[in-house]
Amino acid sequence: MTPAPQQHAVTPTPIPFFFLASPHPYTVVTPHPIGIGFPAFLRPLPFLTPPPILIATPAAVPQLAPDAAPQIIRIELPSSVVYGGDLVTGDVIASSNVASIEVRVAGYGRSMEKTGPGHFTLSVAVPRLPFFLRRRTYTLTVIARNARGDAVVQTVPITVR
Repeated sequence: MTPAPQQHAVTPTPIPFFFLASPHPYTVVTPHPIGIGFPAFLRPLPFLTPPPILIATPAAVPQLAPDAAPQIIRIELPSSVVYGGDLVTGDVIASSNVASIEVRVAGYGRSMEKTGPGHFTLSVAVPRLPFFLRRRTYTLTVIARNARGDAVVQTVPITVR
């Protein structure tokens, strides 16, 4: 006589997880089960944790009378070193009475686009220069003028490679 098979109550045991974090800008977090292996279709998928959102606050623009002397508050360039063929974007923050800003370098001049009171921007492609004009530092001259024509000048060194 064979004994009847015994039935045991099966209680599910929780499977512990640990998380691996990646040092990349978007952190990839993958849960990994410890213990019994899971088939691929049951494994949890990695999920992305986005980086914190940085909100840039606009620089304060001094409110000046139209006939007051213009002021350049800040000149923003991505780098002081540029390469031939690069697209360089620059921003200038000036006082509210500045009507126009001109940028000059090595005999060439361009006007900046006014995007708001005291805010100016310019994007320009750096020309590919012959070898004897590269690896030099040039003076970038920023000239801000009010409606009456009064000007203020600031210079910034810029190296072309």
